[in-house]
Amino acid sequence: DAFSISEADDGTLVMKTYPLFAVITYNNNTFRSEAENLRVELGCDWTVKSEDADTPAMILQGNTTITGTGKLTVESAGSGVSLEYTDVCDGNLTIDGMDMEVNAGRYGVVGTAGNGRYYNTLTFKNSTATITSTGSGSTLYCLATLNDLVLSGCQITNGVTFANHMIAAKQVVIGLGSSYDLNNDGKVSTADIQVIINEMKKAASLQNMAYDLNGDGKISTADIQVIINEMKK
Repeated sequence: DAFSISEADDGTLVMKTYPLFAVITYNNNTFRSEAENLRVELGCDWTVKSEDADTPAMILQGNTTITGTGKLTVESAGSGVSLEYTDVCDGNLTIDGMDMEVNAGRYGVVGTAGNGRYYNTLTFKNSTATITSTGSGSTLYCLATLNDLVLSGCQITNGVTFANHMIAAKQVVIGLGSSYDLNNDGKVSTADIQVIINEMKKAASLQNMAYDLNGDGKISTADIQVIINEMKK
């Protein structure tokens, strides 16, 4: 691995403006994290590349949040970002308040499935992103094998939809702006209310606060009212 983080390295990784960290290119695993909970703060534009078609540029086995003032660019001859799960961690990825670009020869961002379920949730908070699969295979999509796609303060702008654990298209473009289409089916409806209800049933510690639509710090019927108000427009 060009850059590897072990299970013992939970915490925050700060990528500063040193040229050493600006671009990492390798012909094998470019960035691999086994940390159960990792937060990466980008203080500069950061590009990770993989020239190996059989190896993703980023392999994330734990819950990872990437944030900061820099732009994250992922370029790969294979898949761009691979999200994996463990016995104790679903392996979720959150892109928070930044710009992300992925160009991949296979899947843009791909999760893993096992034991009859999907594990990985991809969340964008107040972020922009362009994720592209340049592969020639008919099922090499920009997003695949994900448990869920959550958008908070941003929305899909190029007309594609998330369904059946994937976006069955070569590219997804995400731009800033409020989106109350929580299940990403292309419309705001009672199905989005059900998303909130399902989240309310979870223990507070397990709730995804991206569904706190009115920003009051909790998920409640007030968030359902936000969707109802949107449906009336």
